[in-house]
Order: sequence, then structure tokens, then C-alpha cells
Amino acid sequence: MIINNYTDLGPRALYIHLPFCKTKCAYCSFKSFTNISNEVKDSYLEKLLVQIKSLHNFGLLSNVETIYLGGGTPSFFGHKRLVSLCYFLATCLNFSKITEFTLEANPDSISQTLVADLYALGVNRFSLGVQSFLDDELKQFGRVHDAAQAMNAIEAIKTRTNNFSIDLICGSPFQSLSSLEYCLNKVIEIEPVHVSVYPLSIEENTIFAKNGMKVDDDFQADCLLAIEDKLCSANYNHYEISSYSKKGLESQHNLSYWTAKQYIGLGSFSCSCLSKKYFETFLKALPCKSISYEGLYNDVARVRFCIENSIDDFIRNNSLTISCDNLSSKESQLEDLMLKARLLQGIPSSDIDKLNPKFLTLQNAIDKLCEQNLLNFEQKSKTYKYTKGGWLCANEVFSAIWNAKDD
Repeated sequence: MIINNYTDLGPRALYIHLPFCKTKCAYCSFKSFTNISNEVKDSYLEKLLVQIKSLHNFGLLSNVETIYLGGGTPSFFGHKRLVSLCYFLATCLNFSKITEFTLEANPDSISQTLVADLYALGVNRFSLGVQSFLDDELKQFGRVHDAAQAMNAIEAIKTRTNNFSIDLICGSPFQSLSSLEYCLNKVIEIEPVHVSVYPLSIEENTIFAKNGMKVDDDFQADCLLAIEDKLCSANYNHYEISSYSKKGLESQHNLSYWTAKQYIGLGSFSCSCLSKKYFETFLKALPCKSISYEGLYNDVARVRFCIENSIDDFIRNNSLTISCDNLSSKESQLEDLMLKARLLQGIPSSDIDKLNPKFLTLQNAIDKLCEQNLLNFEQKSKTYKYTKGGWLCANEVFSAIWNAKDD
């Protein structure tokens, strides 16, 4: 069975959503908001602390190993608020178990003082949204920082730790392979332990979508191949579809998502994934008068859910609206396989063999992916691994695996 101790261990990762930004980037479709007053941010923090304490009292945070402050722009939440949040987390969680505590940050809102204070409170990893090291590209993306600020932010982080990640965007119409190479050379010069590179996606209701921007799939594929060649040559391990790391320094929090560990999300528009047992405990733990959610049927093994309350509702109301995706035990096991497919170490044939009695078409789907030259079976390791084409068309692999649930 692929779900190893999934139910027994409980939540292993904690995500806290801080949906506040200085401005909205042209490509951004995330739930984040601008022009939010300090009073609202203060109230949001107070509500988070109440919920953290309540989850702690119900034992839901006792086995947490990774914490991630994401957004939005967490570094824009405010120095004092972040210090208060991190201090409070240290009182409610067993930090001897915390292997990774990440702050997501933008270059314009991080400083050496902030890094020092948060590092002292347990933050041991910083994820910096650089996106490009060229000012013209940054302006096109709608970023509020320039390349010089990005370099200053990196130097600020390095005063306390070398454990930081850089995010880049590739494949936009205003980029070229030469501009991408420039950015990759800067990354290699800076030496982050982790790099995430995402091809630009034009999402609905973004500035790019409203302006009718299109992307060239062939150019994006060329960018992704160039990135892999450059970073792997610089001793980065391509361990996940969009992620590269130095040896042993993969993102442990993100690996929780891809290896079937339960996680809790807190804050407006946050998302979680819990077993039925822990979802029911989560509902009891939240200090709300009423919670609206889809009922659970008998065969539910796993619940993926999002808090749909706006910031104002989250702060002021004693009711909570949750959207749920209820997965049966059978569906959960197939989802584990699909998520594991994000990792470039490959899918062991033994994982597929264990599921074949339940999903009669799964092996057929895997065989077809091999025929399409998206996967390749390595006889020595007994593992299905991506071909170059399969990695570039990974969504087709995910879809083929997930659709086996319909047999």
C-alpha cells in the first residue's frame, strides 16, 4: 500500500497563508490582496494565533516537521507581525522536530534585520521570488523590485544562512534564450541551494490574460531544456518537475505534498489535506460557531479542502466556509502515485503492481505512456522514468495515471 502510515502520523506540514502584497503582478492568479490596512493585518494575525493555539490544544501540530509561511508576500506582512507569529509558533510546536521553517519573500520587503530576527526564532530557509535578474523583464512581469534589490536581498539572507531558494519564470514573450542564460549564470554565481523555475502560464483574470498575452509552447520547451542543461552542469539535481537542488537540500515542505504526507493550511484561502480522522478533529478544533462543508461519506479516506472565507470574513465572522474534495481509499492510493510522478526519481514498478488489482487499466495507461515515449522502463532499477518529452509533457502523465480511477 502506497499510503505509508498516512493516517497514523497525522499532519506533518503546516502552511500559513499571508495573502498580502504591495501590488499585483501581471501573471498572478493567486488569492492575494493589495491596499490592506495595518489594522486588518493586525486582526488577521490575532485570528491566526487563536487558531494555532486551538490546533495545538487538540494535538494536531504535535508531529509537524515543516512550516511554510506563504502568500501573497509574507515578507510584506510586517516585521513585528512576523516576529510575533514566529515566536508564537515556537511556543505551540515542538521545534526539536522542525527540520525546515521557510519564509517566502520578495526582494523589496526583506532586510538584514528581518532575516536576523526570524532566523533567531527558527526560520532556517528563505524562498526568494526573484523571477528575473533583468530590470526590463521585471517591469514586464509587474514586479516592484529591480535586479539590484534582488542582489541586496540575497546578501541580507547570506548574513545568516546559505539555505535559500530562488524562483525564476521562463518562457515569456519578452524573454529570449540569451536573457535566460544571463539569469541562470547569475543564479550559479549566487549559489542558492535550491532553484525553482516555472514556465509562464497565462491564467484567467490576470493582467496578462486581459492584455491577450500568449506563450509559445516550443519556446518554453527550449527554455526548460536549457535550464536543465545549465543547472545540472552546475551540480544541481533536477529532482522534481520544476525544482533543482544541491545534494540533500530538496524542499522538505514541498516533498510533503508529493509524498502523501498530511498538511494543514491556515488563513484565508488556505488549503489542507488530511485523513478523514484528522479532518474531523480539525473541524472540532477550529474555534468557530458554524462550519459549512460537504458531508463525508463512509468510504472517505482523505479530504482535500480549502478555506473559502475572504479576509474580512476570516477576521470578523465566527463561521467558516470550506470547499472539500473527498477521496476514497482507492482514489487516495492512485493520487499518491500521481503525485509521486512529479518526482524525477521515477515510479517503482512495485507501486503499480500493488495497485493493479484495484485499477485494471493502470498498467495499460503506463504501457501507453511508454509507447508514446513519455516514460521509459529501466530494467535495472525496475522503475518508470521520464523521457525528455515526458518531463516536458508531465501533465499528460499525471492525467493518464489519474484517469485510471474511472475503470
